[in-house]
Amino acid sequence: MGFLSGAKSSDSGPVFVREVERGKDSVQLGRVMKLLAELGIELSAHVSDDVQPALNTLKTVGVKPLPVRRGG
Repeated sequence: MGFLSGAKSSDSGPVFVREVERGKDSVQLGRVMKLLAELGIELSAHVSDDVQPALNTLKTVGVKPLPVRRGG
């Protein structure tokens, strides 16, 4: 049993948790963040000073959602 296997929420079913544990490239970041929070793990990132103005603009203006991809 892996480290993350203790997750209990409906968003973190056994298949999803196994995919995270195995390092699947395409897991959804939002779901991973929920899983980490459920386990009491906080993930943070350092933003360099030269990127901060662009980040502030994105926070103010918002981000245009990506179109939904259909098929494969």
